[in-house]
Amino acid sequence: MLQTVFLLLSLAVADQAASPLKIVVVEGEAGVNIIQQKTAVKPIVEVRDRNNQPVAGVIVTFSIEGGKAATFGGSSTLTIATNAAGRAAVSSLTPNIAGTFQIQVSAAFQGQVATATIAQTNVMTAAQAAAASAATGTSGSAGSGAGGGGGAGG
Repeated sequence: MLQTVFLLLSLAVADQAASPLKIVVVEGEAGVNIIQQKTAVKPIVEVRDRNNQPVAGVIVTFSIEGGKAATFGGSSTLTIATNAAGRAAVSSLTPNIAGTFQIQVSAAFQGQVATATIAQTNVMTAAQAAAASAATGTSGSAGSGAGGGGGAGG
């Protein structure tokens, strides 16, 4: 029994050492964006250390996968640093082409790297956005992801 406990503790410590940095998606997952209105659910992520504490000053890169589905102010990538609360918020996301797409997120800090993927859907009209939200069971309105990221998901 004692050997089993020791082995489990050893594995837990090894796992923490292997991936001390992690990305938590606070906002943007399953977002439905409206092309016609140029509104989008802007991703917000929080980078945490091995003790699950937010880390400030982490370089975070957001990349649109799959071409021209959306852009960050005309670019397919956006790189920003996390704030004092360990959060990085996309300020500009413009939907261009209807369909699903993914945003790859990468965080790098002191030689450590973490990754995450955020899935979103672009639709042409608000009516299609309402139908898509109802079909996936998500709450909230499309394009409401702008804010400073207070209170959600932590």
